[in-house]
Amino acid sequence: MENEPKPTRYQGTSAEARLMLSLGESGRFEFKREPDVVSVKLLATLANWVALDPDREVAHLLVGVDEVEDEVTGLAYGVPYGLPKGLDRTVARIQDLASKTRPVPIDAFIVEENVATDTPFVRVEIRPTMPPHFDDEGRRQTRQGRSTRALTDDELLRIYLDREAGSFAARFRQTGEELRFAAGAIGGQVDDIALAIENSIAEPIRSLASTAQAAADAAASAASSADSAEASAMNAEYETDNVRRLVEDLREVVEDIRDDTPESLAFRLLKMRQRAWWGFAVDTFGHTSPLSGLLHGSVTG
Repeated sequence: MENEPKPTRYQGTSAEARLMLSLGESGRFEFKREPDVVSVKLLATLANWVALDPDREVAHLLVGVDEVEDEVTGLAYGVPYGLPKGLDRTVARIQDLASKTRPVPIDAFIVEENVATDTPFVRVEIRPTMPPHFDDEGRRQTRQGRSTRALTDDELLRIYLDREAGSFAARFRQTGEELRFAAGAIGGQVDDIALAIENSIAEPIRSLASTAQAAADAAASAASSADSAEASAMNAEYETDNVRRLVEDLREVVEDIRDDTPESLAFRLLKMRQRAWWGFAVDTFGHTSPLSGLLHGSVTG
């Protein structure tokens, strides 16, 4: 499985190490017999070699391995030599050197090989972290075949651009994750707010609207009743005025009795009584007037 951690210690020689030993030293594989010859410059150089090519993932340094040339084929291959100063001291030295590379330490993954034999060695997987890497003297170098050379200006520019692009991509991914997390959290808060608005505001508004509609209907009904009452009042007022005018006419007749002859007064009084009774009958039939009793009393009296 890809996610399973890699072993860091083998009793014998791992299949990967055997393949490297058989292929011999190259730009990809570096053999060193003595741990003392390993330096910060060497580790930075191998890390820069990886950084120059996007297809490269790692460079391998085998310490405690001697290179031997085949007498028949003339090809070089690696043979475990061992670590006279001990495996632990060698591992500690490599870790210390890796921590001194600039501008930040390289990634150095150390695998102990052949530990159950008299010729143990270590295999170091070297990866760049923030290239171009350099030592305390500022030397920015790379491998070319089995030799070492300085990085050119174009190579340095390309490495810097790739590094910044990688940093930007990493920041973008991180920002994207943070935004997605924030969006999820905000989405949950929005849902809660929406529910609170629905329960605390929307429902009361709908209830209030329903109550307002009922009130409006009641108001309309009351207005209709008020219109009917107003019409009735206007009709009553009209009839009352009519009766009042009749009463006033009768009073005038009474005031003028002493100035007319008995026959004339009797005739005028008869006519007035007929008008009064007719108006009173109409008023009583259409709307009961409080003056109808007064009129009746005045006439009969």
